[in-house]
Amino acid sequence: MADQDVKISDLFERLVDEGGDLLQAEVRIAEAKIARRLQLARRPLGLLSASVALAFVALMGIATALVVLLGPLVGFFLAVVIVTVIAAGASCVLFVEGRKRLEIVLEPPSLLRHRSEM
Repeated sequence: MADQDVKISDLFERLVDEGGDLLQAEVRIAEAKIARRLQLARRPLGLLSASVALAFVALMGIATALVVLLGPLVGFFLAVVIVTVIAAGASCVLFVEGRKRLEIVLEPPSLLRHRSEM
């Protein structure tokens, strides 16, 4: 019986060692996949960044046009205030919605969340 216990303990030790090796290999594979995706995403992210910069310029043009249109009607100072308040309000709405959606995406898996609550 003692010989069988030794063999079971040896098997268990081997299982633990190989399980650790397997886990490390899986982590390396996941890291390689993430690194590759980030490398592939560089150019599209650059294009999106340029697009955002140009959209910002376009929005500034629209804001300027609105101020020029409203200026003769309500005065230029009030026109600037009106356009700024509208832009700030739209920015807040977009920020809150984007933050909500990002929190959903970045929420930790339920298994990890339960462990952290303990």
